[in-house]
Parts: sequence; structure tokens; C-alpha cells
Amino acid sequence: MDFPKINDELFRYHAISGKDVFTVDSHHQALLPWSIIRRRLSSAPNLITLDHHTDTHPPFLGYIYLKYESQGEDFDRDASTRASLLQEISWRNEDSVRTAISRLQYDEHIHTATRTDILNYAFVIQLIDSYGTQSIELERYEKENPWTYQWGRKYPPRPFPPFTYAQPEGKTFIIPSSFKCSVDEYSRVLEGGNLSNLLQIAGEMAQSVEILKLEATRYILDIDLDFFHTNKAIEPDDPSVFHRLIRNAEAITIAVEEGCTLNLQIDGEGISVQTLLQKLDGHIAMALKSGN
Repeated sequence: MDFPKINDELFRYHAISGKDVFTVDSHHQALLPWSIIRRRLSSAPNLITLDHHTDTHPPFLGYIYLKYESQGEDFDRDASTRASLLQEISWRNEDSVRTAISRLQYDEHIHTATRTDILNYAFVIQLIDSYGTQSIELERYEKENPWTYQWGRKYPPRPFPPFTYAQPEGKTFIIPSSFKCSVDEYSRVLEGGNLSNLLQIAGEMAQSVEILKLEATRYILDIDLDFFHTNKAIEPDDPSVFHRLIRNAEAITIAVEEGCTLNLQIDGEGISVQTLLQKLDGHIAMALKSGN
């Protein structure tokens, strides 16, 4: 099927050298482009997303809270409400996806998509969670060796990769971040060496759920502009790995999230979302040109 050639109230569409690019203002609106992409595939694609946040809130968390708060009840007690709302969503039915978006709030879109067959698994490359999805080996080690100070105690060596992983909640793997909030580190988020290391971890996670090679699957590359805290971040010295992700992606979704993007920038950077969007288009064009 062909993608729409006009803009929608929830997204803006354009193609660069045949690569489909959808831009949304708020990240949860990406659920609609993801469902459109899903409709042309025989099975749900995976998601590789670059984001400052992990975006792993349960579906309809805010909507359910407001519903029960208005009734003076405990919103946690009715898990059936979430299940019922999820059952109303079908990627085949665009109206149901639009209704879901109207009920979603920040960070709830990924779990909504993985629980409704819009996405298969999600792999989140992010900047705020240094632990991420813990491996089975590290969880066992920390349980057996709690870090309480004991004079003279010698701890056994920590396990080292490769690790194995249990299927996480919402089928969403969080790749741990090692960033320490420095300008230099934030400026290297797209550098080939950094992305390569993170994708290697994502690949180990994928293998635990029988995805032998993540980048060889059908996946959507999703980018939140708040991933970029400096102007240098969007202009890596080595964009080769980022360009590979672009070339191999089924499609690309971009979340502007202007408020978060501007609030999270390093002081004095003067980041412009329009400039970031233009530079992303440049990367996409360059990646596809170099891949021909």
C-alpha cells in the first residue's frame, strides 16, 4: 500500500529518496504512523528509538487516573479498564488508533503499540537510565551479593557479557546509558563508536527473544529531538552507524517534542527544532545516497 501524500492533523509526511518519514509534534502521536506502517507489513515491525527518556509508562496511565480520581476511587484497583481500552485498538482500524491517541499522554505510546501488535519489540536507546533492562546474570549476582558494606568482605567478580535477558514488561528493552550529563558526552550520542556499543547490547537483548540479528529485521527508526542536547550532537564526526540505521529502517518517525527539546538543551546552545529537523533530513539524504 502507498503512504498518504498529504499531511494529517496528527503527522506530517514526506519521502526522501524513497524513505518514508513521518514527523509528529507529541511523541504519542507516532502511534498513528506506526499503525499505517504496520498495515503494509505481514507482521509487526520492531522499533529502535533514540530518546532522552525511556517512554515506558503503562498504556492510558493518565486517562485511567483521571477517570478514577474524578470518582474518588483508587485507579490502581481496576486493571480491567486498561485491558478493555487496549482491546478497542486495532491497527487495521485507523479510527480506533486515533481514539487511543486522544486518550494517551506522555511516554505511554510504546507499551500501547507492543500490546496491540502495532509493534513487535521495542529497543530504547536513551540517556537517563544507567541500569536499563537488567540481564538475568546481573540480577542474580546483585541478589546474591547485595551491596551492603561489610568490613573485610570480598565480593566475587561481576559477570561479564554476553548476557541473557527475560522478556521485559511491554516487550520493551531499555539499553542502559553510561552518560554522566557532560557536554562532551551529550555531543557524542550519534557517534559511530557510541551507537555501535549500544546496538551491540540491544542485539544481545534481541537474541534472548529469538531475534538473531536486530538490524536485519523490519524495524522503524524512531527519533525524539530531545535526544539532542547540543548542536554538535546532530553533527557527529562518524555518522556511519546512524546512517546504517537509516538505510535499513522500514520507515522513520520523528517526534519534535519542542518543549522537552528546548528545556533539555545545554545552557547556551540555542538549539532550534527546525534546524534539527533540517539536519536530520540531511542525514537521511546522505545515508541513502551513500548506500546506493
